[in-house]
Amino acid sequence: NTDTLTDIALNSSQGAIWTRLGNGDGSFGKTFAQGNGSTSNKLKKIAGGNDWTGGAYSEESFTGAGKVSTIAVQTNKAIMVGLSTTGTAANANYQSIEYALYQVDNAGIYIYESGIGVGYFGSYGVGDVLSVERLDDGTVQYLKNNVVFYTSTKVSDPNEALVADVSIYNQGSQIGDTTLEIGNADPEL
Repeated sequence: NTDTLTDIALNSSQGAIWTRLGNGDGSFGKTFAQGNGSTSNKLKKIAGGNDWTGGAYSEESFTGAGKVSTIAVQTNKAIMVGLSTTGTAANANYQSIEYALYQVDNAGIYIYESGIGVGYFGSYGVGDVLSVERLDDGTVQYLKNNVVFYTSTKVSDPNEALVADVSIYNQGSQIGDTTLEIGNADPEL
């Protein structure tokens, strides 16, 4: 945007870059704060109350196979983490996330695809690794601790670039360590 204030945050020793979205007066600090300084890869919604007005997406994208993974750091706040095309990611609302793992504020896991609920898929706890993965053939899978628990019926075009995308509902919600793996390479985010 043109407000001359910070629109991206660089944190983590791995070089994670997140772009600011939504909620706030244009300053990065009004929307997200980095947890634990620059040694972790956490984003936190610190203003705007409870509404789907906070979000972020990765600058890094991939075609073909790739996966976004996040470590759950709380079970009492509502967030969605997933994959989106680069054209839809510039929206803080969860409805723009094409393949989303919804971490509900009662420790439940739901899946949403392009804003539509697919279903309930059990629970999660602090420390669980939750992932959304696109395979080389466009198949999208949802994983908990590296175990597939759902395969989408909606195929993704493997030639279309995807980014990590998050939407945050509760003020005080925090996104844990998050990685974007491209193909079989080491995490990029």
